[in-house]
Amino acid sequence: MWLYQHSKGELHTSFTKKKYILQVPTYQMNVLLLFNKQTNWIVEKIQDETQIQIEILLQILYSLLKIKLLICDEINVNEDFNENDIQLNYHIKLADQFNL
Repeated sequence: MWLYQHSKGELHTSFTKKKYILQVPTYQMNVLLLFNKQTNWIVEKIQDETQIQIEILLQILYSLLKIKLLICDEINVNEDFNENDIQLNYHIKLADQFNL
């Protein structure tokens, strides 16, 4: 049995001037690898492609939006932002600038 919540992987960035190596859980890696296919995704399509349960997917997207690796124009990411603010029809895209 594969325990996704206890697994992680490394991703090497190539979309910014400065290169990063991200160590992420496999669920986050699964979502981030979708952006190799296209730069914009609708939340519902991310769920269709990954088959991650929606409750877990919203947590994943929340964490990636919070660190600004992904961005969504429909959401104002601030202190009050939480995963319930993410709707299935929202457009998510990879940030063109990322600074850790």
